[in-house]
Amino acid sequence: MDFEKIKEYLRENLNDFRFNHTLRVVDMGLILCDKFNYKDKTKVILGCYLHDAGKNLSPSKLLDIALKEGYVLSEEERENIHIYHGVASITIARDYFNINDVEVLNSIKNHVTGCENMSMLDKIVFLADFFEVGRDYDRVHKSREAALNDLDINKSLLLALNSSLNELISTNRFIHENTLKARNYILREIKNS
Repeated sequence: MDFEKIKEYLRENLNDFRFNHTLRVVDMGLILCDKFNYKDKTKVILGCYLHDAGKNLSPSKLLDIALKEGYVLSEEERENIHIYHGVASITIARDYFNINDVEVLNSIKNHVTGCENMSMLDKIVFLADFFEVGRDYDRVHKSREAALNDLDINKSLLLALNSSLNELISTNRFIHENTLKARNYILREIKNS
């Protein structure tokens, strides 16, 4: 895989803030990859590099891509179309870089809201995006510390999801059902382990 080609595409298609964020997500993804003994670093790098490839697209372009990909959007999803930048990002990964690995594509799509039954790759990309070192907010510190100091990725993911939900609730913003499903699934996994 030509990572330099991907970086060049991102440099040209993302604003400076988003491009630098992406580089930090890759760095954090590799740290988590080592921490949790995930063997396929190439998948982690791809998922992290491409997770926000569609982030700077216009709302109308995001809507167009989601509809072309066969998504049936609720009124709330249409009003919060930015959550579909993960779907736009998988189309870029697939169409520009010929990435057809379902696990990689799912990790790109699922980093936005999470989902039920997240794979280890999903969890790593989600968390790398949530608490890369440039995100210096009180609400991400506990999740980052849990991931870097605790051996259980699920506890860190639960902290991240709870933090996201609390932020969305406190600011009266839309909560996608996938985030609730992800949180409840992880909670069950923790209780059953």
